Amino acid sequence: MDRSPQFRRLWLLTWGLGAGFALVAVRLVYLQAIQPGESGPRGGPEPEIVIKRPALRGEIRDVTGTPLVQSRLAVVVRADPVQIGPFAPELARLAAPFLDLPEAEILARLRPVLFADTNWVVTRVGGRPVTNGEVVMKPRRSNLVATNVSLAAWDQLFAALQTNDFPAQVTLRRQRDQLRARVQQEHAAVPWWDLPARWTARREASAAERALQRELRLLRRDLLPCRRKGLFPEFVHLRQYPQDHLAAHLLGFTTNDFNPASREAGLPLPMRGAQGLEHRGNEILKESPGLVKMRLLLGREYVPSRGRDVPARDGNTLLLSLDLRIQEAVERALDDAVQRLNPSS
Repeated sequence: MDRSPQFRRLWLLTWGLGAGFALVAVRLVYLQAIQPGESGPRGGPEPEIVIKRPALRGEIRDVTGTPLVQSRLAVVVRADPVQIGPFAPELARLAAPFLDLPEAEILARLRPVLFADTNWVVTRVGGRPVTNGEVVMKPRRSNLVATNVSLAAWDQLFAALQTNDFPAQVTLRRQRDQLRARVQQEHAAVPWWDLPARWTARREASAAERALQRELRLLRRDLLPCRRKGLFPEFVHLRQYPQDHLAAHLLGFTTNDFNPASREAGLPLPMRGAQGLEHRGNEILKESPGLVKMRLLLGREYVPSRGRDVPARDGNTLLLSLDLRIQEAVERALDDAVQRLNPSS
C-alpha cells in the first residue's frame, strides 16, 4: 500500500515517542525496584528539616534617636569529632578561609578529646542486685573551634560544607574521567571488525567504571554525617553599649535564662532584663524568633517542598525622654566634682 510522506513521518514520530516512554519506564523500574540506592540524592528530596531563625532584642535610644543599647548575634562554631570521622584534614582545609584561622589550628581542634566517664552496670550476686561502676574513656562531642564568628561567615561556611567537593571526591572523579578517556583511545585502536576484542574491552571498562561509581556513592554516604553535623553553630546573643557606661544606672542590664524548658535548639539562650529599663521594658524589647521548614536536594533547598515559613521579628525600640548630651554633661560635672572634693567615702 502506497503511503504518503506525511503519513510515514507521523508513523515514525509515534514509534519514536513510544520508544522514549518505554525507556523512561524501564529506567524508573530499575531505580525504584531493582537498585533503588543507586540514584543517591537524585532519588528525591531529603527528609524535612526545621531551621530556627534567631531574632535580635530591641534597642534603647535617647530622645534624639542615638542608640544607647544594641544587640548583635554571633556564632560559636563547635565540632563533633565522631561525626567528622577521618575527614578532619579536608574539613580543616575547607573551613580555614571562612573562620580566618590557620588550617593547622583548626585541625588540632577537630581531633577527638577523651574524658573519663563512669558506666554503671547492675548485676545480681546471690539474687541481690549489685551496682558496679566501670570507668570508660569517651570522646567529647562538642569541641570549641571558633568564637565570635559573624552570621554571614557561618552561612557561607555551612553552604560550602553542603555543596563543595572534598579532595577524595575530586580524586575519584578524576580517575573516572581518565578511565573514560583511556577506554575511548583503546576502543579506537581496536579494528571495527574485531567484535570479540571490542566487547571484551567494553566489558572490562564498564566493570572498572562501576567500581569507581560504587566508591563515589559510598564516599558520598560517609561524608553526609560530616557535612551535616561535623560542624554546628551555637548562637550567642550579645548586648552592646555604644556609649560605654553612660546612663548605666538607668539602663540596667540583662541576664540569660538558663532554664532548659525555655531554651530551643538552634537559638541563643533566651535573654531577659534583670535591672533598670532592661527589666521594666522587657516585654517591649523582647524578640520573637522565626523558623522555616524545608527539604534539601543535593545539598540545596528544594523550594517546591518548602513548608511553614515564619520570619523572625526583632524586639521593638524603646525611645527615652533622656537627652544623651545633657546626661553626658551632668555625669562629667559629677566626675569633676568628685575629683575636686576627693571624698574618703
